[in-house]
Amino acid sequence: MILTAVDDRLVIRRADSFLIERTWSVESAPITHIGWSWDSEYVFGANSKQGIVNVFKITDETWNARVVAGAEGLARVEWAPDGRSIICFRSGA
Repeated sequence: MILTAVDDRLVIRRADSFLIERTWSVESAPITHIGWSWDSEYVFGANSKQGIVNVFKITDETWNARVVAGAEGLARVEWAPDGRSIICFRSGA
């Protein structure tokens, strides 16, 4: 599977055919960071300028979460090794 971002959408495609398997729409476009949890159960799409991270569960279409980092924005977003926590690095010094 391949995770990509197109403006305000997260898209999962099959690696063998590039057919779309799943999509999610996020409120904070454009998506500047994407990530797949280590256990492949969750994905996120983040907007660094707005400081918002949208999280989705692969196996449950109704589950989602949102992390708001604040006005300082985000420099980087990563999954923690546990695959359940998101580490947000803020912009600036």
